[in-house]
Amino acid sequence: MQTMNDHDELLQGRLARLEAGEPLTTAGADLPEDTAVTLNFAAKLKETTLPEPDETAVIHHRAAVMRAAQEQLSSAGAANQPTEGKFAAFAAFVDWWRSHRAVAIGATAFAAVLLVIFGFAYGWFERGSGNSATVLEQDADQLAQESEADGPSLFDRLFGANNEVADAPADEAPPVASGETDTGEAAEVAIVPEDDPGYELFLPNLVTSLQTGPQTAVLGDLQGVVSIQKPDGNWEQVSALSSVAAGSRVRTGALSKASLTFFDGSVAKLGPDSEVSIDTLNALRPEEGFRTVVLTQWQGTSTHDVEFRNDSGSQYEVKSPTGTGIARGTIFEVVVLPDLTSRYTVLEGRVDVTSINITVAVMAGQLSTIMADEPPAEPVFQVSGEGEVTEIGESWTIGGQTFATDDQTVIVGNPQVGDWVTVQGHLLPDGTKVADQIVLVREVPQNLFTLTAVVTEMSAEQWLLGDVVILLDGETAVDPDIEIGDWVRVTGVVQEDGSLLAQRIQKQVEEGSPFEFTGVVQTIGDESWSISGITVAVNGRTEIKDDLDVGDVAKVEGQVTPEGVWLAHEIKAADDDDDDDVAKFEFTGLIETIDPWMVAGIALTTDEWTEIDTAVEPGDLVKVEGIILPDGTWLAVEIKLLDDDDNDETILRFTGILESTDPWVVNGITLLVTDDSRLDDDLEVGMLVQVTARLAEDGSWEIVWIRPLLPPTTGCFTVHTRITTINGTQITLANWPTITLDDDVEVDGNLVPNSNIAINICLGDDDTIVVVNIIVIQVIIDTTPGPGDGGDDDDDSGDVDNGGGRVTICHKDRNTLTISESALNGHLGHGDTLGPCGQGGDHDDDD
Repeated sequence: MQTMNDHDELLQGRLARLEAGEPLTTAGADLPEDTAVTLNFAAKLKETTLPEPDETAVIHHRAAVMRAAQEQLSSAGAANQPTEGKFAAFAAFVDWWRSHRAVAIGATAFAAVLLVIFGFAYGWFERGSGNSATVLEQDADQLAQESEADGPSLFDRLFGANNEVADAPADEAPPVASGETDTGEAAEVAIVPEDDPGYELFLPNLVTSLQTGPQTAVLGDLQGVVSIQKPDGNWEQVSALSSVAAGSRVRTGALSKASLTFFDGSVAKLGPDSEVSIDTLNALRPEEGFRTVVLTQWQGTSTHDVEFRNDSGSQYEVKSPTGTGIARGTIFEVVVLPDLTSRYTVLEGRVDVTSINITVAVMAGQLSTIMADEPPAEPVFQVSGEGEVTEIGESWTIGGQTFATDDQTVIVGNPQVGDWVTVQGHLLPDGTKVADQIVLVREVPQNLFTLTAVVTEMSAEQWLLGDVVILLDGETAVDPDIEIGDWVRVTGVVQEDGSLLAQRIQKQVEEGSPFEFTGVVQTIGDESWSISGITVAVNGRTEIKDDLDVGDVAKVEGQVTPEGVWLAHEIKAADDDDDDDVAKFEFTGLIETIDPWMVAGIALTTDEWTEIDTAVEPGDLVKVEGIILPDGTWLAVEIKLLDDDDNDETILRFTGILESTDPWVVNGITLLVTDDSRLDDDLEVGMLVQVTARLAEDGSWEIVWIRPLLPPTTGCFTVHTRITTINGTQITLANWPTITLDDDVEVDGNLVPNSNIAINICLGDDDTIVVVNIIVIQVIIDTTPGPGDGGDDDDDSGDVDNGGGRVTICHKDRNTLTISESALNGHLGHGDTLGPCGQGGDHDDDD
């Protein structure tokens, strides 16, 4: 039975042939009846000549619409026009119709054709989407009431009794507007009132269509500052989808990203601070010929998802200052460091990496590094993951795993001990783990607090907020113009004796919600700036401290007004050496959506470690804190519900070590449990926790809630390595300790020697290693003939038939095939498995 998708694909193909000039008789041959009818209708529409609109009719229509808008303003709230006015208007319309019969017939034909086209398009859309139209049924009385409430009908407004032109005698023609050509017939004048009635006229925005084809790529997924180099050498910032061709050069700024989509479906994604030139481009699809894509990456990071091609003539190559990589049907990453060192990392398939006439084959799960004027290094396996930092220096301990660092290690965000980071690295032959990149994901601030309260006393060394004593020192930053009676927000440190030392005291303004973030400057205007996709308003009171330009990283502080405007109070350059200015954000706003997260108009991403208050829902007022990742993504670290009671009560929020549960003590502060207190079930003494407490009338702190700050694991990693031998449940790996399989380990693929695999592991608090799953990503074929290989009469017991470079696979879980070794990776990439069907895998032939 033919499905709707089959019908659509078949029709689209025949429409393309028809558009290319093929006769209907051949383009419509052998079609199902319903598809043939649709194709015939499309052919007739193509041959239809649309009537040219008469200039006089256009003038009449324009005048009528403008007059209707003017009358709608003046008649707002007025009662409906008398019935006789409607008939008079209708009579005037009939008279006009008779006097312009030729024009009217042409206009009617034109409208009919447009109506047919619209109906065809609407029906096609509804058919493709599978959605049926929704009909709202109302009774006649309700419709009549709504009609009266809405004022004059559209018919009245266009041809109503107040229409002076319609009521004028037939022999009194209205004057022709100045500058208009007198066509010999009366033309109505659109009289525009002196005062702007406040209407906004929508006019279609005519733009040049995006040029696409084998010799162009689409530059999209724009975030931050993305620029194209023009032929004169100057760079021009891009803010919308663009076409680029060979000879183009694309650059991204800090906290920015973009993508290049080629005609054959391959995609190159550019990370922050990256630059790529397109050297050769002819991305033909398989049915059209060979694909040729040659890029040069000058700096930064790029990820390439290359469409698989089972031919020997296609080319996808990424050059770098120190080498080049050629791939077919592969996912890989290229990194060019500031010292021009290049790194090619393969996630799927294979890339041949070459430098000074020496080539190495980099397989899935491996990477190769190319230093200046040196051959590519032998491929090594990747290791990546995330976890808590417990040691920093020449060696870092992340999630219980030790990583060495070298001159090529890139560290982003200035992470410290206790912070949560992601790490990407590689394994040396002796098993040493080397970090290639460490990125701060979230800070884990111990002993920090946040307090919002009213100032009751002030002195040089301490303030009194309600009944809470806040200490100050020479490092405390205090907003100016704070007076007794003002609401303030205090952030600081809980000291060992439980006292609160303020690091910053900010005045809370009644109108609006505060925000603070670090981002890349995209545009600079007199009334607004665009920073990391956020439009920030500026006015005469906005303090701009530094000489900033587009592409600079800036720190912005201000308030979101009740109207939703992000009004900047201060904009300054972000200091890379200042840990407080490392791409962070903090703001307060209403939740618009949760899946995906949208707060105060800002799109947010979350991960499994994001701390989110329970029971939040759209419409709630929340405070959001997080970091902006290197590619410009806003990652929320914490989303806290701001209770209405916060405005009337003193609320203390802090992190610290749970010292006791009877009584409850965190960082030396004694906390009382009430009937409303929410306590996490997994709390244990010695655990790092988050606390929200409320100041009671007697001066004690009552628990609102307490929960663990860190996840139950210290880190999780993905380790790429190769199976050397399998002995029962014992798997011996290259450059990694032997692992033991049990029933809880999920395995995707057939585990055989020489398989490149990805092992996902997590480490518990007691340093135990738990293997979560194992994924077979590639099988390395050894083509060296050995005993038992090379003849059909040998007792070959392995999954691989090495005679003549051919291998046996299970195709689509059904058919056992013998294919050439060169085609193996393509089949494995599409889900086929090594070895015959029914040999222990989850194939249909298994008993």
